[in-house]
Amino acid sequence: MLQLTSLANVGVHRTCIPLQSKYEATPVATFLDPSETGNIYSGMVLYRTGGDTVALFDGNTAVSGSSPKPFGLAALDRNANIDDVTQTGVNVFTVWIGGDNAYFQIAAPAFDATQSYSVSTNGTPTYLYAGTGAQKAVLTSAAPNAYATPVAELVDVLGPTQIVVRLVPRGTL
Repeated sequence: MLQLTSLANVGVHRTCIPLQSKYEATPVATFLDPSETGNIYSGMVLYRTGGDTVALFDGNTAVSGSSPKPFGLAALDRNANIDDVTQTGVNVFTVWIGGDNAYFQIAAPAFDATQSYSVSTNGTPTYLYAGTGAQKAVLTSAAPNAYATPVAELVDVLGPTQIVVRLVPRGTL
């Protein structure tokens, strides 16, 4: 159910649409970490902060050993236009996880539309990473550091504000 914050927002839409979700992607029930205060758009990268809690993933995190690792993409929104979390009062949240067969259409602002995106024509994958700073957890084509972990592969560019991605399974790179 879409939880709009006002009738003025009736034209807004979710920024993540699962394209092959029936068997390829799985929605996982979690809770949003109470310390997470940032705006969340569906399609942003999340990580586990505990057994059942998630928060926005900062792409500057060096993923190794027991450090935080990308978990999946936000399936719900909590921002000025759509608020699926606060109005329920229990911090219930959902995360999309899946392998390389899980495809999603992502719209800005869940990805950094200021970056350049182009699909490789020679078979080399074009990886996307979690952003940092003001762009924290937003999918971006710019690797934030040498240790950045790809979270998705660019499959198609539908326009300046929409892309299609597939998830990179954890532990495959």
